[in-house]
Amino acid sequence: MEQRILLTLALWGLLWPWTVRQACAQDLEQHLKPADEVTITLRDGSTRRGIVESVSASTLRLAIDGQPRTVDLGALQTIRKRGDSVVNGTLIGFGIGMGGSLLFGSYATGMCRNENGINCPSLVPTAWLFPVLSGTALGFLIDGSRVGSTVVWKSESRIAVTPSVSPGAVGVQARISF
Repeated sequence: MEQRILLTLALWGLLWPWTVRQACAQDLEQHLKPADEVTITLRDGSTRRGIVESVSASTLRLAIDGQPRTVDLGALQTIRKRGDSVVNGTLIGFGIGMGGSLLFGSYATGMCRNENGINCPSLVPTAWLFPVLSGTALGFLIDGSRVGSTVVWKSESRIAVTPSVSPGAVGVQARISF
């Protein structure tokens, strides 16, 4: 009995990636809206750019070079939407600013401890904060000035695995599509 439970859980684990892919295809309507500019990559590696006209759980209708075209999601490898988040650039800028802050802040702190200068009360906080703030701001501005793209759908797997457990029989049904 315990072996069947463990086998069922293991087979369900094989089924999980296929389930996730199906959920992503159904959620595509939330990520793409009409008039969004997208770039699609087909399974043969070719790419097309177009404007979204409509989205369903299994198809994508685009205007490619002014001509409407319906594409089955099974024929797609990826869908990229124009525009991306500035979070990654901001975090990179923050990290670079932290490096500068450690360098300049440590230097200013050490210098003030040794020399007791009159400018130390304002120099030390500035040496620690200015590199972090400027690095974060520059990262945000540089990433914001560049128009990137975001992957909104990717075909993860072409293998579907379904567990089959019944009294006296345990098996797996697999479907491979090319």
